[in-house]
Amino acid sequence: ASVPLLTELPLTDALRRWTDQQLANLRSVGSGDLDPEKLVFGVLEGPPGCGKTLIAESLARTAGWAFVPSSVGAWFTVGDGAFGGVAKNVKAFVDTVIASEPAVGFLDELDAIPDRLSMDNRARDWWTPVINLCLTEVDRLRRSGKRVMLLGATNYHDRLDAALIRPGRLQQRIPVLPPATEAEVE
Repeated sequence: ASVPLLTELPLTDALRRWTDQQLANLRSVGSGDLDPEKLVFGVLEGPPGCGKTLIAESLARTAGWAFVPSSVGAWFTVGDGAFGGVAKNVKAFVDTVIASEPAVGFLDELDAIPDRLSMDNRARDWWTPVINLCLTEVDRLRRSGKRVMLLGATNYHDRLDAALIRPGRLQQRIPVLPPATEAEVE
C-alpha cells in the first residue's frame, strides 16, 4: 500500500500513455476480454533513479495484480553462484510469477545478462547456457497461458542480447525519463 497508484506518479506524456495502455490491457486480461498471450512484455529503460521499479510496481498495484520482483544479481547471491544454483533461481523466479497470477514479474538490472555478440570468449562457455536458459524461461512464461506480464529494467538497453528483446520476448522498449515539463511534475 505504500506504493503510489499510477495516477499519483509524475510521468512524461509518452510514459503516461504507455502506463494507461498497459493498465487497460491488464484489466482486460483480468476480466477475460483479452488473452494473456496478447500482453506485450517490455523493458523499462532510463538513467538511474528515474523510477523504473516504482513504475512497474505501481502498474501492478493499480491493476490489483501481484508484483514479483527479482534481479539478475539476486540469482547469483542466493545459492553458490555456480550454474546449477543460478539456473534454479531463474526457474524459481518464473515459477513464482506463474504461481502468483495475476502478476507482473519484474527483472531488474537486465543488462547483467550479457549480449552474446559482444561477450568475451573466456566468459562464453559459462554465460551461454545461462542466457539460453533465460530465453527459454521467458518463453515458458509467455506460453503458460497465465495472467502474467514480464517487465525488465535497464540503464543500458543497447547492451541487451538481441534474442532477449526480440518480438515475443521483452520486445517493447519503454523510455523512462525525468519529467520534462511542470505539468508532468504535478
